[in-house]
Amino acid sequence: MLELTRYCNMECPHCIRGDRQRRRMTKAIIWKALYQMGDYIGTIMFTGGEPALAVDLIEYTLETCKSLNIRVGNFWMATNGTVTSNRFFSVVREWLEYTCDGEMSGLRISLDKYHRGVDVIPFRDFEQELEYDGINCVFEYDGASADSTRLVGDGRALDNYACGVMVDHDIALYDGERIEGDVYISAKGDVISTCDISFNLMDDKDDRFNLGNILEEPLEVIYDRFFSENKNRVHD
Repeated sequence: MLELTRYCNMECPHCIRGDRQRRRMTKAIIWKALYQMGDYIGTIMFTGGEPALAVDLIEYTLETCKSLNIRVGNFWMATNGTVTSNRFFSVVREWLEYTCDGEMSGLRISLDKYHRGVDVIPFRDFEQELEYDGINCVFEYDGASADSTRLVGDGRALDNYACGVMVDHDIALYDGERIEGDVYISAKGDVISTCDISFNLMDDKDDRFNLGNILEEPLEVIYDRFFSENKNRVHD
């Protein structure tokens, strides 16, 4: 999961990220992250901020996967639905065509009480185009729960609602080599063990969810340290 940008063109009251920031992931971080992932990635997910505002980085990630001969099983992204440019839909199509599984690839368009006035017609049209061309893509027209007790207690959600969901580490090690869960790389290159916390918490080097930074040490070293300290996340 790559946090391409911390900027968003909306300021939803339930957002767990907190206040938007004018920070983007650098191409150097993207390349370094992908280079250390091996020759196969089960699912690449783009997040933010609003990831559709960083179309150039979505394109660069695809170019890098191709140049490094990395096979990708699936592609997934959640968007607030405000970016409907031809360039955006074009790179989504390219990603769908590149994935080697494709059964779980797709887009989630945020439709809920927090996102007002989203025009889904361009996405419906795109969905029909892909279906006509025989390209598999899951479209979800859904969003966050209207029940505030089911929101994660962080960011603006914590300031505005009576949140009831707490988070834990999302990653686990199986058979000594296979990591499952959300491998989250922040825009600063920090490795985060969950995707459901605020930017401020991600940036706290002393927080238990911040495992290290890929610009400072190899990803393998970061994960070896985490799993040696969290034996309950290791499974045979």
